[in-house]
Amino acid sequence: MSLETERFGVPTSSRAERLEAFERQRAVDRLAGRTVWCAGALRRGRERASELRQRLGWAHDGGVDTARLDVHGSEPLREACTQLESMLNDVAGDPLAPGRAERALYTERTASAEEDVAPSVRPEDVVVLHDPLSAALAHAVRERGGHALWHVRIAATPCGALSEEAWIFLREFTSDMNAYLVSWSARGRSGGSVHRIAALMPSSGVGFVKEFSDRGEDLAWSSLLADVLEHDRVECVGGTLHVRPTVAAR
Repeated sequence: MSLETERFGVPTSSRAERLEAFERQRAVDRLAGRTVWCAGALRRGRERASELRQRLGWAHDGGVDTARLDVHGSEPLREACTQLESMLNDVAGDPLAPGRAERALYTERTASAEEDVAPSVRPEDVVVLHDPLSAALAHAVRERGGHALWHVRIAATPCGALSEEAWIFLREFTSDMNAYLVSWSARGRSGGSVHRIAALMPSSGVGFVKEFSDRGEDLAWSSLLADVLEHDRVECVGGTLHVRPTVAAR
């Protein structure tokens, strides 16, 4: 898979300021005229959805609309998806392996997802799904002509057997995603925190990584979504590893 890395920081020169302005305009051009839906069902998922809406707030004057999409499910399904979310980070206590009952619940929710999507989501809208339960909307989003993106927050250290088990269970239900978004934080060389968000697009075989410190997250997210819209429906033709120049961000 081809991978492009972009680093965001505080502008320190006129050239850096021009690069930032270019990246902001590119993001607005790609996102304007459509709604970015921030979907969540579980507590943490709804928190991340709310945070993303805040991250994109700067682009509202450029015609970029955002909206919340609350996803509901039965209590047994919510419990199963909460367990899956914990397993993805290897933090589940005394986990139960998801089996036939959980698969039936998830299949049923996937089949009814049109009810959540049809009233609001338009063709070319972007729907960012922030937890395992909201991820059940992926197929319905794509059937409506929208872009389905699943955001997963992961630990900095490699995950083990629990995470692998959760991924195996969810794989059959999340294969319709246009892109998989992953975010994580790690300790930088200088001792501060370095944050990264990445988008992986199976159809085009490309991926993008945005790296930033304590500032620059707003532009990093906007830039990443613009990259997704440029590449998530392009057929894979192979590629190589590329690294973009550093782009400064406030």
